[in-house]
This record gives sequence, structure tokens and C-alpha cells, in this order.
Amino acid sequence: MGFDFHEAGKLAKVKLDGFLQIDDEHGCLLAGIEGVGLLQPSRLAAEPYLCFGATA
Repeated sequence: MGFDFHEAGKLAKVKLDGFLQIDDEHGCLLAGIEGVGLLQPSRLAAEPYLCFGATA
């Protein structure tokens, strides 16, 4: 199980020990803000939080 993403034009992989499955985009964003782990929300949903640097 892993998480693949692009960083500086290269594919980076992070090994994960488990995962949290959420079927609510708002819940996903709140979990990320609270530091539950890595998440991959849509940019449209995450942008307001990213613009203001939302953290727990």
C-alpha cells in the first residue's frame, strides 16, 4: 500500500501502513487539517484552506 505523487517533476512514493477511507469530501479535508495523515482532495475543495494556511 502506498501513496504516489509528483514532486519537482519526479514521481515520489510514500509507503503507508494503513489507510482511512472517507466518503465525505468535507470530512476528508477536516481529517487533513487535524493531521490525520496524507490526503488527496480535489484542488477546488482544498483551495480555501490552502490560501489561508489552515492547520489544527
